[in-house]
Amino acid sequence: MSCLLYRGQDFEKAGSLRDKEMELKAQISKITNQAKESEQAEVESGDNTGPMVTEADIANIVAQWTGKHYNTSTGPFNVCSASLLQKKHILLSSVMQ
Repeated sequence: MSCLLYRGQDFEKAGSLRDKEMELKAQISKITNQAKESEQAEVESGDNTGPMVTEADIANIVAQWTGKHYNTSTGPFNVCSASLLQKKHILLSSVMQ
């Protein structure tokens, strides 16, 4: 983008964009270095538990994959469970006959 601004003789805007780009790169570098230092400190402290995964995290991932939402108050995939129970009873009754 700054090349186009140079061609259009908008040197002030090109310079300010270049400065902004340098600031953003410095911020990115600072954040990634902090993350690396934090990871290194965890390794050195012996605290290898890693991030905590909750039931809600798992439910959200399963919902994204399957399109079926998990409701903790009614149980996992309650509508699907009822349908499977009906099919189980139908299969059992046909096998027993």
